Amino acid sequence: MTDVITVTGPVDSAELGPTLFHEHLINNNASAWRRPGPDEAAAWQLVDVPVTAALREKLRTDPYVCKDNCSLDDVDVAVAELDLYTGRGGRTVVEQTTDGIGRNPRALREISLRSGVWIVMGCGYYLERSHPAFVAGASVAQLADRLVAELTEGIDGVRPGLIGEIGIGPDFTMAEEKVLRAAARAQLVAGVPLSVHLPGWQRLGQRVLDVAAEEGCPASSVVLSHLNPACDDAGYLERLAARGAWLSFDMIGMDHRFPGEGAAPADDHVAAAIAQLAKDGRAGQVLLSHDIFIKTLLAAYGGPGYGHVQASFLPMLTRHGLTHVQAASLLIDNPRAVFEAAAKGDSG
Repeated sequence: MTDVITVTGPVDSAELGPTLFHEHLINNNASAWRRPGPDEAAAWQLVDVPVTAALREKLRTDPYVCKDNCSLDDVDVAVAELDLYTGRGGRTVVEQTTDGIGRNPRALREISLRSGVWIVMGCGYYLERSHPAFVAGASVAQLADRLVAELTEGIDGVRPGLIGEIGIGPDFTMAEEKVLRAAARAQLVAGVPLSVHLPGWQRLGQRVLDVAAEEGCPASSVVLSHLNPACDDAGYLERLAARGAWLSFDMIGMDHRFPGEGAAPADDHVAAAIAQLAKDGRAGQVLLSHDIFIKTLLAAYGGPGYGHVQASFLPMLTRHGLTHVQAASLLIDNPRAVFEAAAKGDSG
């Protein structure tokens, strides 16, 4: 057992309960906005309109064209959406919005107090396009010191309990590698998990683990996010698992196609991959979540919402052969074990 730092204070890891390990409640992903081309008249009509459930079908295949869809900006909506999660027994959310994409510690604290959900806040920097200006001129050591200071002293009186999501894009830029190295160094000092955003349709997990290892960070402290698009690549998943990393399937219910990337795979395909990992003895390294980061993923706009994993995906896992105990363990035992492993610095 270890203390997990939430936005309202420390919580014993044994008390976390069902935990969604990769979500967003408040963010501003304006850097992702896609400017339509001059000949895209229909797309231009979506740029400045508010998101509605009626627009969801259009935005499922072009989610970043609508500026309003690129942010989660309403505390009241977040509290209402979390009711769907707690109504299914949910207890904890790991909120991985970082500096540069709208992290709001005070808002997260308010959401936690009003919803009754324990919220673990992240720290660090996302993809290079969203890095705060100071990141470009800072060294690895300076960034690591800054992260450690946030983790120990807090921001606006609120302490992060996790490093991430650290952004790695398809090009894995020098700036992104610098941030990853800083995050790995900070992990060693702070003893909290390091969560890394992978470009899901590429295969960069091994390189991420290599960089972290070069800085002394064990794979057992690293969560590799967005592995759903790799669900049909059993060899890749096994290689990552064999190194001791955590495999985060955190695009559950995400029925969207992302320009320049691809379409999120169907939940059933992901469930089949997780069932195979369980047969191979890797169930203890699997994490589940939705990565709700745009409005069209919220239940209020016709999306899956934060209760989808419990309502739909866990039963799907049992249909693929997991026992009810095994399926529940992915939401309860594994998130707890992530925090405990990071605190101990297990080498895997």
